[in-house]
Amino acid sequence: MVSVSIFSGILLYLCVGCVARRNWKIEILSITTKSSDENLLNVHLHVDQAALIKTSFSGTFDVKFDTDDKTMIEVIALYSVSGREEDYRRNPYQVPKMTLTEFIDTYWNELIYPTLRPCSNFQEFEGKFVPPFPRKSYIMNQCELTGDGSPDILPIGYYKVLILLSGQAELNVTLTLKLTPKYI
Repeated sequence: MVSVSIFSGILLYLCVGCVARRNWKIEILSITTKSSDENLLNVHLHVDQAALIKTSFSGTFDVKFDTDDKTMIEVIALYSVSGREEDYRRNPYQVPKMTLTEFIDTYWNELIYPTLRPCSNFQEFEGKFVPPFPRKSYIMNQCELTGDGSPDILPIGYYKVLILLSGQAELNVTLTLKLTPKYI
């Protein structure tokens, strides 16, 4: 009886005393972009190799048209244990196709902007976003993917994140990422 209560006490201490921490770190392997009309939407991104494992990205995002409620965005995430092209499969971390306005209201300030704030001239949108997205040439300089807003526990392996924007111009951005164990 005493051993059961001691075991229960230790188990309770371990469960209550545990703090969930991210079990992975992220490396950007590649970024590709393709715009259907660079006169309307011109995007150039590249990977910066700052240290052995620490990576960042830089580039420009030049918006030359007024977005509206017909401007749609979708994010598809694919996962592979091996990183081989034929092994990638969809995983549950997706952003379904929605208007750019819905995307900004739902994801921008909590997930996207925290990554871009220290390294770009993108802006935070307060309150409900009212189109259009500001026409401007946005510059990103050594932006690091922190994983903030992502699940703390993710399968280790390779991810392809496809960002698909459609409207007056179509844009496809593909990020290839590698998640490795983070030892605390």
